[in-house]
Amino acid sequence: MLYLIYCILTLSSLLGCRGDFQVATYDLIEVSKTEESLQPLLESAVEEWERTEKAKDDPEDLEENREYVTVKRFLEEVHQHNEFTGGCLEETVNHPILVFKLLKRMTYYWNLMMPPHLPEYIGKKFRDAVATAVFSTSNDVSVAAESLYRLFDVYALDLDELKEGKLPGLPQTFTLNSWDLFSIGLTPYRNMNYVHAEMFLQASIELSKKEETTSYTMDVNKAYRHQHIYPVLLHSIYSQGDVNKALALSRDVLDEEPDNEYAAKLEMDCLRHIRKDELETMLNHSKPFPDVFYPDSIPTLKKLCQLGSLLPPSEARHLTCYYETNNNKPRLILKPAKIEVVKLNPRVIIIHRILTDSQIDSLLEYGIPELKSAYITGEKGNQNPVHTQTRTGKVGWLFKDDDNKWIVSQLDNYIHDLTGYEMEYTEAYQFVNYGAGGHYSVHHDSFHGEWQIEHHAPPGVGNRAATFLYYLNDVRVGGSTVFPTLNIAVKPEKGSAVYWPNMLKNGEVIDERTIHSGCPVVSGRKFIINKWIRQWGQAIAAPCSLDATE
Repeated sequence: MLYLIYCILTLSSLLGCRGDFQVATYDLIEVSKTEESLQPLLESAVEEWERTEKAKDDPEDLEENREYVTVKRFLEEVHQHNEFTGGCLEETVNHPILVFKLLKRMTYYWNLMMPPHLPEYIGKKFRDAVATAVFSTSNDVSVAAESLYRLFDVYALDLDELKEGKLPGLPQTFTLNSWDLFSIGLTPYRNMNYVHAEMFLQASIELSKKEETTSYTMDVNKAYRHQHIYPVLLHSIYSQGDVNKALALSRDVLDEEPDNEYAAKLEMDCLRHIRKDELETMLNHSKPFPDVFYPDSIPTLKKLCQLGSLLPPSEARHLTCYYETNNNKPRLILKPAKIEVVKLNPRVIIIHRILTDSQIDSLLEYGIPELKSAYITGEKGNQNPVHTQTRTGKVGWLFKDDDNKWIVSQLDNYIHDLTGYEMEYTEAYQFVNYGAGGHYSVHHDSFHGEWQIEHHAPPGVGNRAATFLYYLNDVRVGGSTVFPTLNIAVKPEKGSAVYWPNMLKNGEVIDERTIHSGCPVVSGRKFIINKWIRQWGQAIAAPCSLDATE
């Protein structure tokens, strides 16, 4: 039941090496290790302050020392984080709220711990340690906040429970503060889902009025509310067409801050009673789900992510499970494939436990070093690894070489034996890692434009005829592969695979029924490997139909 904020601050140049982590598990562990290594230096600073004051004849109240309070309260949050995880780095990367809090600390808060806040000799050690440490960036915090919103949206979470740090199937952790809610609320606002934006922004404002502002927590004070949150909230309400509500709130803001320029401007717009047709035009551009190519599929997608397959009993009763040797293929005689049919037309099957643990370990060893920020192929085949809400994760490619050809050949053999497809006419294996909140919006694997056909394949080999997807691990919660048009969901199972066609039997028309999506990962991680099989050379395995409608 779950699923993202944008640039707010930049980190001081003291914060050494940085990277774009995109909420991928592999890099989060490195960031977590950085915090773990720096924590003892801050604890030494607190001890030094306390020892120095205790030795004085007339000691000061350390609670009046801003630097001391800043560091001590920051450490309290770090200690609380460690209590939640038991000191286990894996527990951090498996929980979306802990990921968000970690990245926020490692992007913004550690900057506040820098000298001159610390005693001099400790400050030098801290600076030296930071110079080679791995930190996150504001974009990483954005992705983590976007992920939390996506989980809220796709899995229909309760906002009050999310504020309390509660996620379905996971232990309760940190409560979210006003800054957190504002950060998450920017995602629906930027996507013009103003109803959800209003919910988060209003909750942020209400909570900020109860919070005690400190020098490090980024809790929202009155000035921050008026300068940053109220303008976004006012525009969200105004964009929903509730002119009277927007007018009343803008006047409330002006009562507290007469010089608030945005509230004054909005008051004038409301008083002019914006024309109804202009308002309707503005509302018709609302996008409830970002970067989606098949918007009509979204309601079903969310249900599938939440509930699993939704096939009617009349169809489900015809589905079967069986052992497959495919006309007595030698390798399948030795190890028959365990097939589960999840859809008859088009035929979608799961192959259970096809990979061994040792094979998976080797694939992770070869694949993880190749990971880079995820991209999608765009107009004219451009593949820029930019921040996109369509796909959040990391991607690498496994091209067969002297080191990995033994395991790549084994993957090829499985596919060939089961489907008959010739592996010469396929793309390289795509290796993908999704962390907490990671997802892939609704899409189709085949290409709609000729300029995309040659992507990652030799010239003249045609479109993507079929997809064979291996799951390399179990996912704690979420992460299913769902097909909204077919009403089916496939839960990731370590060592298993799923197969489906992308083209109709005539070889000319894309089978739009196999549009699919990767549901947000609620907890844990998700490693998969994709193989896209091209049309050329597959006349025996997939002979073309002469019927243009098939």
